[in-house]
Amino acid sequence: MISNEYGTGLLPKKNAQKNDDSNLIPLINIVFLLLIFFLVAGQVSNLNQMEVNPPTSTSEKQVELSQVTIILDKNNHLFLDGQALELDALPGLINAEDTQKLNLYVDQTINAQQLDTLLATLRNSGIAKITLFSLLAERAER
Repeated sequence: MISNEYGTGLLPKKNAQKNDDSNLIPLINIVFLLLIFFLVAGQVSNLNQMEVNPPTSTSEKQVELSQVTIILDKNNHLFLDGQALELDALPGLINAEDTQKLNLYVDQTINAQQLDTLLATLRNSGIAKITLFSLLAERAER
């Protein structure tokens, strides 16, 4: 027979001391699930603030998405990557060297003068390419 710290024999005794770290695993799982829940819930609340109904178009051209997104909603509120801001603050937040192109979502109720003001600000900031998103006309009818 073999004698060791657990007793004699090949198998350890059943009353051998358990590792106390095994009680932390359920706690870690719960904290991880809560973290994911609050990340998702935080994203949903930001999206609900922006009410945008894009104009319709007959173009079916597929476009590449860029990393920077600007939204002008029906209440004339401006959002840069989900964060609300004023038009005057936009040039300081956009770096033309890093941002060569951006996505622009504009509500269909925004008039041309408001859109022109935004486009002029973006042009003066050095943005080279602006993609204006719209809905395909047949999808908008549904």
